Amino acid sequence: MRADELIEILKELPGDANVVIAVVDPVDTDSEEISLKRFDLDVLLPEAEDGEAWLVVGEEADLDAFLDAIDGDDDDDDDDDDDDAEVEEKGTDD
Repeated sequence: MRADELIEILKELPGDANVVIAVVDPVDTDSEEISLKRFDLDVLLPEAEDGEAWLVVGEEADLDAFLDAIDGDDDDDDDDDDDDAEVEEKGTDD
């Protein structure tokens, strides 16, 4: 979705409306069942990648680890990489 399209949709909502991200996902690859997961929008990264803005959702601890990982923050002074956050993209819907 383009930013201008999203802005037009959001203009129609009251200013105090809660923004929720809904993810539709197959329950099983061999089934026609789907699940719906809803998340309150937690973080907006307006310049995440060239020409992209990311709407980010997740558990608070996961969000903290994600933000630390993309900011390059490293509060650990030891060489143990087991606790470092890894960010993995699972796909995009272009």
